[in-house]
Amino acid sequence: MRQALFEEERQPRWQLLEALASDRPSKPGESTLDPADLPEAYRQLCQDLSLAKARSYSPELQQRLEDLAFACHQKLHRARPLFLSEILDFFNWGLAAALRREWRYVTAAGALFYAPLLIGFAICWFFPQACPELVPQSQLDQIRDMYDPAAPHFQKAREAQSDLAMWGFYIWKNVSIDFRCFALGALCGLGSLFFLGFNGLFFGVIGAYLTSEGCGSTFWPFVCGHGAPELTGLVLSGAAGFRLGSSLLAPGQLSRGQAFAASARAATPLILGAALLTAFAAFIEAFWSPRVDISPAIKYGVAAILWVGVHLYLLQPWRRSLT
Repeated sequence: MRQALFEEERQPRWQLLEALASDRPSKPGESTLDPADLPEAYRQLCQDLSLAKARSYSPELQQRLEDLAFACHQKLHRARPLFLSEILDFFNWGLAAALRREWRYVTAAGALFYAPLLIGFAICWFFPQACPELVPQSQLDQIRDMYDPAAPHFQKAREAQSDLAMWGFYIWKNVSIDFRCFALGALCGLGSLFFLGFNGLFFGVIGAYLTSEGCGSTFWPFVCGHGAPELTGLVLSGAAGFRLGSSLLAPGQLSRGQAFAASARAATPLILGAALLTAFAAFIEAFWSPRVDISPAIKYGVAAILWVGVHLYLLQPWRRSLT
């Protein structure tokens, strides 16, 4: 069925739902939807949304139906405070649904981050002399001193006050990187491409260099735990940036301003998810990663659980959502 006919047949029902969901007072003589019929109308709306996605109708139509589905869902669950309901819905299915909806951008961002990481690691592992060509030697020396097993900070536990201060620092630093990666996606996606590629290559080079320099026993136990949420958050911010930049490269039938606004709305769940994951990573990095009284084996085990847990949560293969 063509999109125009699809919209024409369902437009009256959607308009009734929009009026009911928005709590707009009805005008004299205006058709209204009985609130008792909302559950059935909501079920039909979810079917319309599924059809629109399956038939690859315009992003604008899909976004309209998603917004309407969310508004109807809120109406049905009005018993909970609105703000709390929105937060719970976002954690329950909103973020995972956004990932499935924008999977092409997420996949592209993941490939453009992890490919340079693996390439940089392989080059510097097999050809150590290439490390200074990719990262300045002064920076390599500084990082090596940080993870030198003989360094004083690896011989004693850090004070709780220092952990709290570092948590705030990590949140500010890493979340700011995510938002820059997202915001620079407005440059037709080139800014996000640079941030992903540069950080991936840098992490790969540093990992190989520190391992070859005998600092792997301190470096890997430190970074393995917070790596899952932190790197995943960076990938999501890059995906959000690509979503933003795509509106300028291919606005479709909309003006570039309209397409940009629609893309910004679609990318919002991704960048929010990135910020939450990065804040979680900062907590781990401040309070867990620097612990010297925990064996590397335990840290590696926890890291494996975190990597699996983060991706199971984001994919949520067992949970059926509105989309």
